[in-house]
Amino acid sequence: MNTIQKHLQRWEHNRSFIGRVDPAYPEWAVTVAFYAMLHLVQAYLMREGYCPDKHKIRSDALKRIAKDKRGKDRDRIRTLIDYYKTLREASNHARYDPELTRFGSAEAVNDEIMSGLVVKIEDMVRNLMGGNSAVPKLGQIELRQ
Repeated sequence: MNTIQKHLQRWEHNRSFIGRVDPAYPEWAVTVAFYAMLHLVQAYLMREGYCPDKHKIRSDALKRIAKDKRGKDRDRIRTLIDYYKTLREASNHARYDPELTRFGSAEAVNDEIMSGLVVKIEDMVRNLMGGNSAVPKLGQIELRQ
């Protein structure tokens, strides 16, 4: 099994855990969602010839790819960069904000993260990698309430 496939497996594995997170700890669902999407983005980057091992290097690689692409792919990558950055920031906020003002409930996590950013990132990467054969469309995930 190649490394791209291993990252796709980690994406699916981490993604399947999100719905099992205790709803009393919604901030951990945000963190798990980020790391699931990290593996999905990493699989895409590896397909494009990059193998970043740090967050900044990963972000820089996405920007380089966006600079080199044209048309719809360039727009998709720019949008992916925005979504991924937003999810990374949400994960940081969920881990470090002692008041949990933004992600203090399962409902907030489901609305902003699971139905929003996770779905959008998966759709972007799926399109960039050639559709459902490369990145299967999995069911909706939701933190129990």
